[in-house]
Amino acid sequence: MRMAELLVSALRSVGVTAISRFTDSSSTWMALSTRKFDAAIVDFNLKPRGAVELTRDIRRSKHENARLPLIGIATNRAPATLTSALMAGMTRVVVRPVSAETLRARLIEVCGNRNAPSPGSGVYEAEDIIEI
Repeated sequence: MRMAELLVSALRSVGVTAISRFTDSSSTWMALSTRKFDAAIVDFNLKPRGAVELTRDIRRSKHENARLPLIGIATNRAPATLTSALMAGMTRVVVRPVSAETLRARLIEVCGNRNAPSPGSGVYEAEDIIEI
């Protein structure tokens, strides 16, 4: 199963129903610069530009998503990798493999209980489709 499918399945299993998927950093950036989102889950392997670069672009923008909660999903546990993401403005980073409950907990942390994932909550995912 592809990473994107696993993430969508995990999010749906904890009650998230409003999910938008983007397969590359260009379409992700276009959506984030034109529409309001509640949160984004971004795979570190996003192409053609990575999640850290996308995070920097989002944080520098003047769009209402500039303060959007961003959760990065990394495959590399190296402290330098994780630190660079947080320094770029990523809100939280989780390392694969990640469970549905961990995703839910991180979403609650960054969105608050009022905006916790629930049916129709409008949490969105942005990631590259990769094999795991």
